[in-house]
Amino acid sequence: MAAAVAIPFVDRGPRVGARSWAILGFFTFLWLFCYVDVFIVGALLSPMKADLHISDQQLGRLHAATILSYIAIVPLSGYLGDRLPRKGIILVSLVVLGIGAIGSGLAAGYGALLLWRAVVGVGDGAFSTLTQTWIADLFSVRHRSLAFAILMSTGQFAAWTAYGFGSLIAEQASWHQAFIIGAIPSLILGVGLVFLREPSRTSADGTALRETLRPSRSEVTGLLRLRSYQLYLAAYVFRLVAIGGWFFWSAQLLQRHYGVAAREAVNFIGSTYVLTGAPGILLSGLVAGWLARRRFRGAYSLWLVVSDVLAGLTVTAILLLEHRLLVVKSLLLVQTFFAGLGWGVVAAIPFELVAARVRNTAVSLAMVAQNIGSAFLASVLIGMASDRFGIERALLVIPIGYFAAAIFSLALTRWERRQVAEGPVATLSVGERAGDGVAPAALSTYS
Repeated sequence: MAAAVAIPFVDRGPRVGARSWAILGFFTFLWLFCYVDVFIVGALLSPMKADLHISDQQLGRLHAATILSYIAIVPLSGYLGDRLPRKGIILVSLVVLGIGAIGSGLAAGYGALLLWRAVVGVGDGAFSTLTQTWIADLFSVRHRSLAFAILMSTGQFAAWTAYGFGSLIAEQASWHQAFIIGAIPSLILGVGLVFLREPSRTSADGTALRETLRPSRSEVTGLLRLRSYQLYLAAYVFRLVAIGGWFFWSAQLLQRHYGVAAREAVNFIGSTYVLTGAPGILLSGLVAGWLARRRFRGAYSLWLVVSDVLAGLTVTAILLLEHRLLVVKSLLLVQTFFAGLGWGVVAAIPFELVAARVRNTAVSLAMVAQNIGSAFLASVLIGMASDRFGIERALLVIPIGYFAAAIFSLALTRWERRQVAEGPVATLSVGERAGDGVAPAALSTYS
């Protein structure tokens, strides 16, 4: 009879020590500076457009190049992360990310810039995937949503930093210098990773998974047959259509439709992510985590429904109902808060849906889905539509994305609520890892 590995669904888990919070703090700052390297391109759209004489569609391709390479590397990094120590892979990814950012600053033409932004995507893909699973192994369910909320809030501060300082450097020096200066902090801080000890997988859940056990091919492919995971991926794609598109193009809306100066527009958009986006993320981590600890099944996905509907309604009001700049700016702040309400829980959902042995793979596939929405639909297609119809009409894709994401999240909530209560622990047969068609249920924390 095969041995069984316990996989808790909702368990308070062991208490988290000061060391885990300190490591989270380190990764938080590292995420901040790494995402400055990624987000800074959004602050430099106007000077790059003028200097390189390129269209909106070509601007969108810069972001798409980053995301395409990100999508290409993420499945490989997830596969390797389930089988090899993660620290070495993360260190290499940081070096690649830094080289790509510096290369972007040294690029003399559009083609070279496109290539270096693709290199940034390779480094970012491996880094962001494996650091999430590292954090998940430090925090049990009772603290995991808060930990992810803190980690994800760095994106808001990175946006503010990239937009504020990137536009300032571009104005006083050049967009080339902005790329190069932005790359330095992440490379310096990344050295600290050498001194960290990688946690055991699932040790935070109180069920140490033997490192010798590796997921079989059938377990990995079985992820895509899980109904709950399919719904999660669909919601993630459409959510990033909305969030990625709004982040990339909203400053252009202020410049072109309302006549706001380029630097003022990017500074304002960056500030919204700190003033209202970060508080929204932290609030979601606290409240959704509180609901999950009280065994409210579907708490995370239901929270996403509320967040995305409110954000979609706000964007609709900006694009169709309101044309006074002061009110539009106020609504932009509100929209960023509602969008932030979802970030505190969306990254935690895969860790509650799938078994621990395939966590890295599950996260990597989710990141692929996320960036398909962010790259093709949010950047390239909105850029193409903007060239043809104008930026305001093109951005109508944003509320459509939010509402579609809410529909899929609601379906996931209903799926979770229909499951028969099986107690706090489900099991995964270790004997099944050899691979004879592991049933999807064996891959899930739901039996």
